[in-house]
Amino acid sequence: MQNKQILIWTIVILIIGGFILFFSLNKKTAVAPVAKNPVTVVATSTEIKPVIKPLPKPAIVPTPVMITPTPTPVPIPTPEIISTEKAYTLADVSVHNNQSSCWMVMEGKVYDITKFLSSHPAGLSKIMKGCGIDATNMFNNVGAHSISMLSSGYLGLLK
Repeated sequence: MQNKQILIWTIVILIIGGFILFFSLNKKTAVAPVAKNPVTVVATSTEIKPVIKPLPKPAIVPTPVMITPTPTPVPIPTPEIISTEKAYTLADVSVHNNQSSCWMVMEGKVYDITKFLSSHPAGLSKIMKGCGIDATNMFNNVGAHSISMLSSGYLGLLK
């Protein structure tokens, strides 16, 4: 009989333990939406307890910023620079071909060289050959000349 009682108590303990184990594993959690606060309900075999949890803080989403590329500045066309410098034609220069008025063109510029006639190292006859004409080639073929010497006689550009 003692073995029978042990067997019955063992079965009872196993049944009770099974119920306890069954109900402890079958707890269900449900979230009931409420207007302001969510309520979590924990259901067990014996009672229902509402658990109030605060709402999670919303994630901060940065406001999108529109980045507009800076336009490349378009150059404004500038009008041609109008020179206030006097311009002469070859016809204007050709009139000044004597000892009292000697003009010559060198590298597109017009010079009055009248005051240099008497001091020219090669003599008056050599320099007079360039009066009233474009003397650029004649001037450049002689190595001793420098246009910077004539800057005081500069009149303007050749048209």
